Amino acid sequence: MTVHRSRFPYIQKYELCNAAIEAVKYAKYLGIILSNNLEWGHYVDIITKKASNTLNFVRWNLKHCPQRCKEVT
Repeated sequence: MTVHRSRFPYIQKYELCNAAIEAVKYAKYLGIILSNNLEWGHYVDIITKKASNTLNFVRWNLKHCPQRCKEVT
């Protein structure tokens, strides 16, 4: 992955032990997804989807629970 802000980046081919390294648009590093153009859109979409899935899981499992069970923290 080449990090840049330019619309027309310089394309460089990298090799490791005579094997070409594939260029990617996104890479996960320390739990954060970095994009080659330094925008946060893709990372925010993934975090939003994960939070929505968790909320829906909790809603589904608490649907038939009694009210006092839902109030316990």
